[in-house]
Amino acid sequence: MPSLLFSKALKTFELIKAFINLGEIKNIQQYVHQIKHIPELKNISRLLYENKFEEALKSMEDFRNSYTQIIDISTIEKDQIKGQIKLISYQIESLEIEKTEIESLIEQFNHRYIIELNPFISKILALKKKIYEKLKKHGYVDDTYMEIEDEFNRSREEYEKEIKIDIPDLSDDDLKSIKEMHKEAVKYCHPDSSSCIFENKEKAAEVFNELTIAVKRNDIDKVRYIWSELKSGKPINDIDQYDELVFLQSKLESLKIKYNYLLSEISILKSSESYGIISGIEDWNEYFDNQKIMLENEYNKLNEKFVKDE
Repeated sequence: MPSLLFSKALKTFELIKAFINLGEIKNIQQYVHQIKHIPELKNISRLLYENKFEEALKSMEDFRNSYTQIIDISTIEKDQIKGQIKLISYQIESLEIEKTEIESLIEQFNHRYIIELNPFISKILALKKKIYEKLKKHGYVDDTYMEIEDEFNRSREEYEKEIKIDIPDLSDDDLKSIKEMHKEAVKYCHPDSSSCIFENKEKAAEVFNELTIAVKRNDIDKVRYIWSELKSGKPINDIDQYDELVFLQSKLESLKIKYNYLLSEISILKSSESYGIISGIEDWNEYFDNQKIMLENEYNKLNEKFVKDE
């Protein structure tokens, strides 16, 4: 029997019991009619129709006790689901932190790559443009020239865009500090966290996004500000505001979907070419110094072969 019918039956029992105690038997008929179609209550309605009130009252009490047991079982199930929700919420927080750290690593590497190496790459592309223009004058036509033109423009645009972004180098202590603040702040602003301080989930998502950007940019002052503001708030455990089993089951399923989505996103990030390159680099300074030497050598070889004698 659905919980709504159980609840209605108990209220009907109270009315029937009151009329029996008052001796107003005729007033119970409409209420007996309401419950007689419920299979679990057919015996009770039969006893009432037969005026066997003592037996009927005992059967109603037995039914109430049975219902109370059902409620207890439901409460246990809800507590179990709440525990699962809290656990998966914590796991989601951890995955979000891992995802942000990987994205930060990739973005910071790409930023440094463009800032430090694009000038060398643009210098080589400019030289190649000059070489192909020279060859074209001698009747040598190659579509590669158009590709170089596009690549040169793209390299320059990337550099102009990234040069406006400031990602400072942080000390080891500051990097450790920013990770610790980020980990704690996520608990208070992630929309799915059981410790989220925001009732408005859109506002939570907005602050979480702001925090993520600050972490990716190594903006330790901004991270510290957001972290301190969040710590001063009062956590709101939204799952404790609801007691419906169906709601809790739905909440748990939606979190499972998000958890699997984050696992997939992290897997994609880790299998990307950029992350593969970064994972194999022990010292970024050494890597970029070597890349500059290689690009400078490439430029010199091209210049030696095609331009030097002009």
